[in-house]
Amino acid sequence: MVSEVLELQAVERLELGKGAARLLRRRGLVPAVVYGGSGMKVPVIHISLSYRDVWQNLRCLSRQATVVAIKLGDKEEKIYTIPKACQFDPLSDYPIHIDFMRVNRGAAITLHVPIQVVGIDVSHGLKIGGSLNYVNREVEISCPSDAVPEGLVVDVSGLSIGDTVCVADLVLPDCSVCHQDPSTVVLSVVGLSKEEKGAEGTS
Repeated sequence: MVSEVLELQAVERLELGKGAARLLRRRGLVPAVVYGGSGMKVPVIHISLSYRDVWQNLRCLSRQATVVAIKLGDKEEKIYTIPKACQFDPLSDYPIHIDFMRVNRGAAITLHVPIQVVGIDVSHGLKIGGSLNYVNREVEISCPSDAVPEGLVVDVSGLSIGDTVCVADLVLPDCSVCHQDPSTVVLSVVGLSKEEKGAEGTS
């Protein structure tokens, strides 16, 4: 499924530096920056976002597989971007800064897309005591910026203990290309180790 465009209202900020950023956060705002993508010769734009908007959309803003349309003040034109980095306070775990990369609508972009697992409840390998071993929770793909997938679906319903899913097994959307080695393991179904089996037998 193609990821929906997230629209956010922003205000351009002229006062920069740590002191100005702290003042913004005390006012319930999150400082952010928008910079140009590969080959784009555009100035960096420093903005602030409503903390409420950021918090409500934190899951989307914490991963690259989201196109964010930023509307600056009363300007009609929107700036299309993808989130590149979301910084969190180490104590409160609140978002304190976001980096956005500008993208051209329809142009190819490279980003990391999450793996979405389905079929866990009916997986034979999991039913007989196996467990999922996630090796890569995201893979890097190139795709049109107006067709960014929410994730790549992996169906584990038919997997048994010892089975693996590699990059070559992934079903990519049209016009998308994965840049990782096809033999790269995404996940596997593993059984109990001898130590774990022994612990179960003595419990």
